[in-house]
Amino acid sequence: MQTDLVSTILPGLLSSPKYVPQWYTYDKLGSELFDRVTNENPDYHLYRVEMSLLKEHTDKIIDNFDETSVFAELGAGNSSKMHRLIEAILKKEGSLRFIPIDISKEYVEESAKNLIKLFPLLDVQPFVGHYLDGMVHVKSLQGSKLLVFLGSSFSSIPEAQMLPFLETIRDAIEERIGKTIDLEEGEVIHINSPGKTSIKWDWKQFEKLAKAAGLTTEQIWTDQDNLFTLGLMKADLQ
Repeated sequence: MQTDLVSTILPGLLSSPKYVPQWYTYDKLGSELFDRVTNENPDYHLYRVEMSLLKEHTDKIIDNFDETSVFAELGAGNSSKMHRLIEAILKKEGSLRFIPIDISKEYVEESAKNLIKLFPLLDVQPFVGHYLDGMVHVKSLQGSKLLVFLGSSFSSIPEAQMLPFLETIRDAIEERIGKTIDLEEGEVIHINSPGKTSIKWDWKQFEKLAKAAGLTTEQIWTDQDNLFTLGLMKADLQ
C-alpha cells in the first residue's frame, strides 16, 4: 500500500483543510453500503443507466476485440456490472483471466469467490490495492488486455489530476517518496478534496484529455436522453 500513501493520501494530508480520497471509505462495510445505495435507492439513476447500456451493447463492445486474455476492472466492488461482459468473452473465447482491482481485501476476495461460482471457467485473480499498483500489476501480465472503469468514482477525480490519471492508465507509471504528517488533536480530515467532487464531464472535454494521454476513442454509446456516455478507448501505439 506504499503507492497509496505517496500518491493519494499524502497530497490531501498536506492540504488545508486535510482530506483523504473518497475511495478510502470503501472497506467491506463501505462497499456493502454503496451496493445498497446503487441497487435500492430509486433516485440513484447512474447504476441503472450503466447496466442498461451494458446489456444493450455488450456484444458490440466485445466485437471490437480480436482477443481478450486479461480483463481488469478498476474499483471492482462486487463486479456485478461485469457479468454480461465476462459471459460474452467466455462465450467467444472459452477462457479469461479477470483482475478485479479494489482497496477492500475482504470484500474483493469474497466477490471473487462468488464470480467463480457463477463462471467456473473464469480465472479470477483479485488485486488488493490502489489503482496505480493495480495498473502496474496488469502491465506486467502477458496477453491482450481490456480495462474497465465504471461508476461515479471517475467523477471524483479533480480536474487537475485527470490527465495524470489517464496517463497512469495508459502507461502504468508509478511514483514513490517519504513524508511526516503533523496532525492536530481533533483535526478534521475530509473525504475527498473539498469543493472539487463529482465533476461532470462533457464527452468532448474528456476526449481531449484522453487523446493527450495517448488514448483514442473507438466508439461511444449513450442513453436515450444523452445524459450518460459509455466509451470504448484503445491505447494509441503510434
